[in-house]
Amino acid sequence: MGQERNEKNSELQDVRDRFQRKAYRMMIEVGFIFGIPAFLAYQGGKVLERRYETGGNILLVSLVAAFLFSWIIIVVKYRQMQKEARAFDAAYRQMRQHNAKKQRQEDNAEES
Repeated sequence: MGQERNEKNSELQDVRDRFQRKAYRMMIEVGFIFGIPAFLAYQGGKVLERRYETGGNILLVSLVAAFLFSWIIIVVKYRQMQKEARAFDAAYRQMRQHNAKKQRQEDNAEES
């Protein structure tokens, strides 16, 4: 019984470690998700501004579009992570309930 519990705890720690690595990776991704579109919008906006001389309007519109595009990507990624977290929470609750039930059975068996 103790070995089984240790294996479950080890498995949960592995899952937690994967989530931590994913969080760090996500921080870097956020930098790229906002940085790359902003850079491209800025460069593209400057080129279009020189060509059409609109007084900064194209640059502003391209930066706003890049910002909105980046936020759409962030929201999609957040929803994916939220779905994974719910699945993990459900599995964790089920494991804790199972362990508590086994512990009660063991306690009852010792009392008998």
